[in-house]
Amino acid sequence: MSYDARTRNRWRAGLNSVTAVVTISTISATGWLAGVTAKDHQAKEARKQAAKDAAYAKWKREKAAWEAEQARNAKPKVIWKTRKYVTRVQTVMVPAGSSQVGGGSVSSSSGSYTAPSSSGGGGGGGSRPAPKPAPAPPPPPAPSSGS
Repeated sequence: MSYDARTRNRWRAGLNSVTAVVTISTISATGWLAGVTAKDHQAKEARKQAAKDAAYAKWKREKAAWEAEQARNAKPKVIWKTRKYVTRVQTVMVPAGSSQVGGGSVSSSSGSYTAPSSSGGGGGGGSRPAPKPAPAPPPPPAPSSGS
């Protein structure tokens, strides 16, 4: 058998066909393997998540039981603390001879005064007018001329 152009073209077509079949098979096998691996990974992740959810549910039940036990055995705890305090002093100037509300007596150096009781009916108030203010202090001395 001689090697001519027709034989050469047949071998070339056969080789191209085999190459195409191998390429398609390799790509298909790679896709199939990737799909199986992804499915396996997804199943593994679902198992891990289910185990995590079960552990979390168990932890919540144990925590609820512990909190209920703590609530049953709770005793009030008294904590003594020293608190800071502020002393406030309020000075009120009361003029001499003023009266108390509701009756009573007030004494001063100029004499004594008894305020009327408030049991009487409707007339005006029973207090005296406020005393006049003290006189102003004397003015300062005039400046000297420097001699």
